[in-house]
Amino acid sequence: DALPISDIPYIIGDMPKPWTPSVNVAWALQQSWAAITGKGAVKWTKALAARLLVHFVGDIHQPLHCTSMYKPIIFPDGDAGGNAIPCCYNQTFWHELHALWDDAGTRYPYMPFPLNTFRRNQLTTEADELMTMFPESVFESELVNTGPDAFPVWANESHNFAVSVVYRNLTQFALNNVTLLSGEAPPDYIRAAIRTSQRQLTLAGYRLKHALLALDAHFPDLKETNTIPSWGVGVVVVCSILFVFNMFLIIKWYKERAKRGDNEKIAYERSLHTGLSPNL
Repeated sequence: DALPISDIPYIIGDMPKPWTPSVNVAWALQQSWAAITGKGAVKWTKALAARLLVHFVGDIHQPLHCTSMYKPIIFPDGDAGGNAIPCCYNQTFWHELHALWDDAGTRYPYMPFPLNTFRRNQLTTEADELMTMFPESVFESELVNTGPDAFPVWANESHNFAVSVVYRNLTQFALNNVTLLSGEAPPDYIRAAIRTSQRQLTLAGYRLKHALLALDAHFPDLKETNTIPSWGVGVVVVCSILFVFNMFLIIKWYKERAKRGDNEKIAYERSLHTGLSPNL
């Protein structure tokens, strides 16, 4: 899960604007969209891209997937989307504030997979409750554009929630001017986290629906058949080999991209000290 972090900087105090990578969750959504709508894409590519799109639409609506907080002395390199801040509430401890928000402020804790019938029914009931709390009509303006141009806008929306809700009054229970403390989150903070998370979860669901409807014409016919042709086993073997090879190329590409990102960061930081253009 290294990719879903967008890390739009939120700076507290006096310090230069930090370097941020261009590969982020909004970029990942755009790449998934392009893979689905691109000409000549095979079914496997579109299926994987659709799976990633579903995942990243959820990620981009979690405020700490779109923000890192920077503060001199304590977090000069950022808090990695809340991952560097421990917290606790009602005798439950989270190593990261990020995890508290992944749990929707304690409202939706992690469920083990695969889901059994009880948990599936539980999720269905909770989804119905969210749609009752936040009907689709509430988000009319937010659903005007659900295409690739909107993804950076979604990231900025989540970033604004991070500034106004996630980090609001955070210094009262997690930080002081010098050291990092593990403190008790006040009840009003937890209530705000739950309400914000419920809103964002519901909006993400509506946006995903509209995005998938817009992409429907680009999905191939994936109807199941009851028989496998005689040549099917050979095709599976060949596809498996190609899959492994493609994954090797993808991993190699990401390593090269990360290396280039490190070089860009070094050049950027050098420019802050010299006053010269980073010449990226």
